[in-house]
Amino acid sequence: MIFYGSRSSLLKTGTLTNVICPNCENLTTMNYSIFGEFAHLYWIPLFPLERKNAVECHACKRIFKVGELPETIKKKFRHARQGVKAPLWNYSGLALVALGISYGAWASNANDVNNLEYIKSPQTHDVYSITGSEDNYYSSMRVSAVSKDSVFVLFNDYETDRRSDVHKIDRNKNYTTNSFSFSKADIEELFNDGTIFDIERR
Repeated sequence: MIFYGSRSSLLKTGTLTNVICPNCENLTTMNYSIFGEFAHLYWIPLFPLERKNAVECHACKRIFKVGELPETIKKKFRHARQGVKAPLWNYSGLALVALGISYGAWASNANDVNNLEYIKSPQTHDVYSITGSEDNYYSSMRVSAVSKDSVFVLFNDYETDRRSDVHKIDRNKNYTTNSFSFSKADIEELFNDGTIFDIERR
């Protein structure tokens, strides 16, 4: 279940002095409250929404929306609310999203750099994630030995329909016992054409 919606927080309270209440017609003061509404996901604030205001007559206790008040009181209220801004924590969810995206981009770039290094200098036990025998299927092959010019691999007998799940079928018992050899140039070509799309070094 996803918990999302909106909530309000108090931004400012204050008093408007020397005003005539449109309800009781007394010369009095009015207390105002300014609330900031914000969207949230799993109770984490994402971004601010609209503001809500309430004004209460000190004499008769009638609560007004700002739009219900005469222009003279509205003018005082507009002056009082100047500078009121949503607190930074209202944006904390967006900040977390931005950090997550930044980290994802960094991690992806770091992985790409590692893959380029690993493909040029293969080592025993490297695991290559590869495209499968059919479209939208994926598998792996494990480096069993490396010579000066060749790379020897064991193929995984299993496939998965999700690229991200290749690690789940990377089990010793799933690999063939007979190794196959490729030249190092062939291995690089398989990487360049996307047949090998990820490399895990242990």
